[in-house]
Parts: sequence; structure tokens; C-alpha cells
Amino acid sequence: MQEAARLTVGDRRRTHGDATAQHTALGRMWGAMLGVPDLPASTVMGMLAALKLSRAAHGTPTRDHYVDIAGYASLAWTAIEAGQ
Repeated sequence: MQEAARLTVGDRRRTHGDATAQHTALGRMWGAMLGVPDLPASTVMGMLAALKLSRAAHGTPTRDHYVDIAGYASLAWTAIEAGQ
């Protein structure tokens, strides 16, 4: 959990930009590709956590998968609290 927090507010924020803005943009892209309304940032984050769960279940589980799941869960809750 500590590593996920460090990454989401530190390293990955510097390299990936603001998480909510980035996942909101991705939700718009996925919505357009699927022909559905924009997906909220929190939904995108949940879907990415599901991707990591699938990788862990069907590949070789790594610490990275679980750190990322924790990070996506934390970011999703932050987005939900912000109404996004």
C-alpha cells in the first residue's frame, strides 16, 4: 500500500500526469470506441485493476500487479470522492 501511494503521488504522477485527468481522457476514448457514453475515471481505474487481476490469475503473479491494483483502487476512490 505504501509503495502504491508513493507511486501514484510521486513517480507515476511525474511521468503520467494527473491520474484523474488521464483516466478521464481514456474514458472518453474508450467510450467513443465502444459507441457508449464516456466512461468515468473511476470506472476506467476499476477496469485497469481488473486487467491486473487477470494478468495475475493467468500469468505469473508479480508484486507489480498487486501494487498497481492497490494504486488503481486508491485512485478510483479519490475520483469517486471528487465526483468523477
